[in-house]
Amino acid sequence: MIKLAPLSLCTGCGACAYPCPKQCITMREDMIGQIYPVIDNNICIECHACEKICPILNEPEGNSPVKAYASWSQNMENRRTSASGGVAHEIYDYALDRGYYIVGALTNPDFSVSLKVTDKQEDISAFKNSKYVFSSGYNAFNEIRDHLRQGHHVVAIGVSCQIAAMRKMYRNQPNIIFVEILCHGMTPHSYLQQHIATIERDMGTKAVRVNFRDPAFKTQTFMFTLYDKDGKCFYAQRTKDGDSYQYGYHRSVSYRENCYHCHFAKEQRVGDIVLCDFYGLGKTTPCSYNHEKVSCVLICTEVGKEFFRDVVKERNLFVEERPVKEAQEGNPRLTCPTPKTKSRLKFEQNIRRTKGDFEVAVTPLAERYMKLQNAPRIMHYYYALLNKIFKMSFKRLYKK
Repeated sequence: MIKLAPLSLCTGCGACAYPCPKQCITMREDMIGQIYPVIDNNICIECHACEKICPILNEPEGNSPVKAYASWSQNMENRRTSASGGVAHEIYDYALDRGYYIVGALTNPDFSVSLKVTDKQEDISAFKNSKYVFSSGYNAFNEIRDHLRQGHHVVAIGVSCQIAAMRKMYRNQPNIIFVEILCHGMTPHSYLQQHIATIERDMGTKAVRVNFRDPAFKTQTFMFTLYDKDGKCFYAQRTKDGDSYQYGYHRSVSYRENCYHCHFAKEQRVGDIVLCDFYGLGKTTPCSYNHEKVSCVLICTEVGKEFFRDVVKERNLFVEERPVKEAQEGNPRLTCPTPKTKSRLKFEQNIRRTKGDFEVAVTPLAERYMKLQNAPRIMHYYYALLNKIFKMSFKRLYKK
C-alpha cells in the first residue's frame, strides 16, 4: 500500500509523479483549492518510487548558512523593477552568458504560476518580482532532467519546497545550481483567480497582468495592481488599503496547510544559495544604508560559494558581508515556519464552510483587520478635535 506524505504536510510539489513508471499519479485540486497528488490504484504497481523521492517522507540534507551578504544590482533599472535588490536578475544574466539554462516562476494568462525552463534573455522579465501564490513545478521537471542528461548546466531558482523536490530528483547531477527564494507561505492559485475575477466584475474591466509588488508604485510598498489590455492600471491596493488577497497573504491567513508546518523553514537550508529581503540589516552590526531594496544572500554550500563568487566577479553587484545571525534574527522564516493565528483558524472554518469561496471566507476577516488598524487613527482624530475645542473654549472664557 502506497503512503504518500499526509495532506497536512504535502507541498504539492509533484515530485512523487516524476519517477512513476506507470504515470499513475496526477495533481488535482481539492474542494478548498489546494493541489495534491492522487494515485490511480488500478494502474499502480506499488514500486514505491514515489515514496522514496518525496522530500517530506525523505528529506534532502540541508546546510546551515556559512556566509551572509547584503547585495543589490548596480544596474538601477534591474534593481528598481525587482522585488528586492535585483540579485536574482544578475544571477540569471550571468547564467545565460555562460550558456546555462535557467528556471524561474512566471505568471500564466489565467493567473496561475508555474516554473519555466529557458535559455532566452527576454524571459527574465517574466521571472522577476514576487508572486504571492502557489506555483507548480511538475511540468518543468522532465525538461530540466533532459537538459542535465545532455550535459547542460542549469540554474534553478524556486521556493524552498520546490528546491527540496529538485534536490531529490537530481541528487546525482553536478551541473545544477539550486537557488532558494525564502518563502513565507503559498496561497492556492484559485484564491488569486477568484479575487481577480471579483475585481474584474466590480470594475467592469478585464485584467491581463497582475503585480504583487508593482515597481510603478515602488516594490517596497507591496502594491497589488491589475492592468488591462491597453496597459492601464485599473486597480491598485495594499493590505492597509483593504485588499483582501493582500490581507490573506501578508497576515498569514490563506496559505496552504503545509506552509504552517514547513519542513524547510529552518536553519539548515536546501539551496546552495538563499535569497530574501534583508529585514535584519543593521540590527547586529551598524550599517550605512537601510534595508529597502537590499537582497540578503546566504551561502550554504561550497558550490554556492564558488558560483556566487563568480557572479560577483562578472556582474555589477554591490556586495557587503554581514553576520549570518543578523539575517536570521531579522527574518524568522530562515529558522521556523509561519505560525498559525486565530484569524487563520477562523479562515479554515470559513473556507471549508463555503467550499473554497475565497472572497466570502476572507472578507469578514479582512474587514475586521481594517477596523482594528483604523481604530487608533480615529481615536487620534477625535482626541485632536476635542483638544482643539477645549483650547477654543478656554480662550473664550479667558477673554471674558
